[in-house]
Amino acid sequence: STELETIKKMGIGELAKDIDSSLKMVKKLKASKESFEKAEKYFTKAQYNLAITAYKKVIKEDINYTTASEKLNTAIGNYRNSALSEASVFAGDGDYAKGVEVLESALAILEKDTLIEKRIKEYKKSELSKGKAEVISVADKYAFKGDYEAAIETINQAFETNPDLKD
Repeated sequence: STELETIKKMGIGELAKDIDSSLKMVKKLKASKESFEKAEKYFTKAQYNLAITAYKKVIKEDINYTTASEKLNTAIGNYRNSALSEASVFAGDGDYAKGVEVLESALAILEKDTLIEKRIKEYKKSELSKGKAEVISVADKYAFKGDYEAAIETINQAFETNPDLKD
């Protein structure tokens, strides 16, 4: 780029347009190379979400493009599996909301993944069922004691807090 700037300063008019486009390409290649190097560091540290973002910035004209594409696919697979596994642990502990949070974060990076979308729906449904069961359990305790007003109040408060429980 320094040499191109020197030629440009020489004032060779017919080359000015070509020099400007070459300078733009050099800048793009430099940014691409920097993205590739960052991606490699993230990949090595198993920070796949960050590696994915960086690998996506490598341009086709970069000699690292083929390697970046291959590593991008590997990083996507690793990140996907990691997110599914982490969410599964939360769901196994009954913390479906945290599992959904993990998967939605992954989906923001992966953009489209039918399995992750399916798990999000399953976990949301499980969280809702869990919430219904808790409300019913509390209301049943009041009803068992003969405190029907408190039982009804518990159910009404649940409706106000979470309208999805009404069904």
